[in-house]
Amino acid sequence: MKLCSTFIIAVVVLLSTAQLQASDTLRTKLPRNKYLSLRYLHGPVYDHRQLSGVLDFRPGDGIGAEYLVETDGSRAWENVYGHPRLGAALYYEDFHYDVLGKAFSGAVVAEFPMVKKRFFGMDMRFLAGAAYVTKKFDSDNNPANLLIGSHFSAFFVFGPQFAFFMNRPQRLLAGFNFVHYSNGAMRLPNLGLNLMQWHVGVQGRIGEERPKFTGEPRETIVYNKWQKYFTAAFGVRENQQPEGPKFFILSTTAGVYRMFGQRFRAGVGADFMRDESELTRLGNYGVEHYDWSPYLLGLHLSCGVCFGRTTATLHLGGFVVNEIYDGVPLYDRLVINYFITKHIMANLGLRTYFMRAEYIEWGVGYMF
Repeated sequence: MKLCSTFIIAVVVLLSTAQLQASDTLRTKLPRNKYLSLRYLHGPVYDHRQLSGVLDFRPGDGIGAEYLVETDGSRAWENVYGHPRLGAALYYEDFHYDVLGKAFSGAVVAEFPMVKKRFFGMDMRFLAGAAYVTKKFDSDNNPANLLIGSHFSAFFVFGPQFAFFMNRPQRLLAGFNFVHYSNGAMRLPNLGLNLMQWHVGVQGRIGEERPKFTGEPRETIVYNKWQKYFTAAFGVRENQQPEGPKFFILSTTAGVYRMFGQRFRAGVGADFMRDESELTRLGNYGVEHYDWSPYLLGLHLSCGVCFGRTTATLHLGGFVVNEIYDGVPLYDRLVINYFITKHIMANLGLRTYFMRAEYIEWGVGYMF
């Protein structure tokens, strides 16, 4: 009840503030439409590892606050995606369970319009950032927390949002979230903390509505129809046991993409990895290993989307040289690239094995 009361008071303050008309100075400083959003979130921790016999999962709730800037079409990619809103968010989650504690998160936000009517709208929302989780696994003080092994974690949210009264400065919001906390196996255990939420809220425009850009939009980057690339990255992970040693991992990727229109691309590639962490597992099981055992070679298919200088791509691959993974030797990777120049890009990736986080990759790449 205390959290709900706080949310209602904050909504009243937001609605009152949004009624103020912008002065000439404010209009000069705010050339694009800008919004403040507040929302209340509620939903259970999703027991994706069937741990209900060990952990007492309960519905959690939280508050989110966001500051968003609506793109105006001055860049070509903004028109392709219907003028998405971009910004920053602060979130607070209470899991209502002492083993899991609470989470404080900061993230970047992107809202992509799917339906835009005068009264009704629907967006797809994506958030990515970092979180501080108050209760982590501790072999002495909190051994029951099998989901999160570190205080600091990556924070991801995606889901649909419905907006009402689109023609007014204030809008009512409702939607659904899938929320994921994970440290990418840098600290174990890392089964992941997932929530399935509904949320309600309000969004208020700051100042008067600004017109869209009417000139010739500029291209932030021009993608060739065929793109050849090479990336090099590193990661850190624990393996086999919590509070154990950490291992350094190197990976390189080379491949080719083909653009389909202005949004989508698909391609093929090869991955070469050096991962000494799995030698501990082989040794524990008494499996003979060799000097070349930490080296893995894989081939992958990929598909992704482009947003100006930023791309998001999913790799689905299989190992052709592998001494580590039993059974089906498949892997996948989600990669975010940002083009610093036309050719040089920063690389952030999460490699998983059957959707189980293996490690986070940090690196750079070159697009030919």
